[in-house]
This record gives sequence, C-alpha cells and structure tokens, in this order.
Amino acid sequence: MKTSTTKEPKIVAIGDVHGHYRELIELLDKLEYDHNIDFEKDTLVFLGDYVDGGPNTKDVLDHLIYLKETYPHFKFLYGNHEDLLMDAMIPHHPIYGDYYLWWNQGGEATLKSYTDRMDLDDYEASLVGMKDAIPELHIQFIMSLDTYAETSAYFFVHGGVLPMPLEQAKKEMTRYDMIWIRDQFILSDYNWGKKIIFGHTINDGRYNPGFLSPIIRKNKIGIDTFAHNQGKLTAVILPEEEFVYTKFTNDATQA
Repeated sequence: MKTSTTKEPKIVAIGDVHGHYRELIELLDKLEYDHNIDFEKDTLVFLGDYVDGGPNTKDVLDHLIYLKETYPHFKFLYGNHEDLLMDAMIPHHPIYGDYYLWWNQGGEATLKSYTDRMDLDDYEASLVGMKDAIPELHIQFIMSLDTYAETSAYFFVHGGVLPMPLEQAKKEMTRYDMIWIRDQFILSDYNWGKKIIFGHTINDGRYNPGFLSPIIRKNKIGIDTFAHNQGKLTAVILPEEEFVYTKFTNDATQA
C-alpha cells in the first residue's frame, strides 16, 4: 500500500460502474499507484449503479463488499439500477410494475454474471429470476447502501436533489426522488452551500461541451461518463477536482 504524500485526506468519488469489473480494478489501481490515493486514509465514495449492463456484476459486488469490509470509512450509495434490480426480485414488482424494465436496461447481463446457464431465453430467465441467483450477501449489501453522503464541502448522491436547502431536501425527498431526478436538478443554478457530486446522467452535450465528458457546473459535478459501447469509468479527486478515467472495452447497455 502506497503512503499518501499529501497532508490532508482526499475524497474520491467514483461514477457508475455498471458491472464492469476490469475497468473498476484498473481505476482503483490508477488512483492508488498513479495518484497517491491512500486507501487507509483517503475516502472513496461510490455513487451507485454497480449492477446492470457490463458482464461482471457479481465480481463488482464481491469486490465492493471486500472494500467495505477492509475500509469501513468508504461510502457506498444506492443507485436507480440497484432499485430496479431489487424490484425485479419482488412478486408483482411493486415499484416499477414490470420485470422487463430491469431486464432490458442491463438486467440480462446481471443475471448471466450469476449463472452459467447462458442458453436461457428471456422467458426462462424470468422464471429463474435474480432472487434465485443472487447470493444473500449481495442482497444484504445492496440493502445497506446509503442514499447520500456528505462532508462540510460536498454532498454525494446518485441522481441529485431538488433546488432547496439540503436539510429540507433530506426530509422531503424520497430515495426514489434522489436516485432518478435529472434536469430539474442538473439545470438548476441553486446554491446548496455544498457542491453536489453525482452520477446517473450522462452528458449528451446539453450540460457542457464534450459528449460523455463529466458534467461540470459551478454548483455540481456529474461523473456518469458512458453509454452503450462508448465512454469510460470516471473518478474525481477532491478538492482538486482532478479526473481519472479508465476506458470501457466490454459491451454495455444503457445507463
């Protein structure tokens, strides 16, 4: 383990992993060995959407559980794809009402990461379901995820918050709101008193120049930087706002 050369601990936020284990490990190695991030002292904040899309959701969750056990000060947030997955395991799907909403947004790849029955058609896979395939340890990890994390300078959340004081938002917004909100949050110039660090929404060129680049505004930074078969996994080192990337090489579905 390398020792950080900085006096003050760093905070590193990591964007939507979506089942890409190789890229996650490469990014963590870059942070540790190329950017002097000390996992013992510095804090990593994972912004959610660990599942769906990439081929290795099982390996990603295994590694995040290892990190949580090894570095208890790390933070792990809940994303909308974790919500879709959990709903897909419940009869009648009370939140979203449709198993295939999850299945068609990367859920197929997630299921296949847990089973070697690669010849399942859609109907057969729906009968197997994630409840039959996913280990209890992974379910408990997902259920333990926080909706947000914060410091004196930053507020970390998967989707975003409404333009209102953060204390009010924490009381009035549901978890569903915080993991799904997009333009009402992103296009707002509201001053929350803390910079918001988020994932969930890719930059399609509307938020600032650069397709699939981070969303960088005075009051927020968004680091979901991939869609379909393009893009990269992104981390931002704070307070310097230094971005670190690893390029996706495996197939991915929409974020």
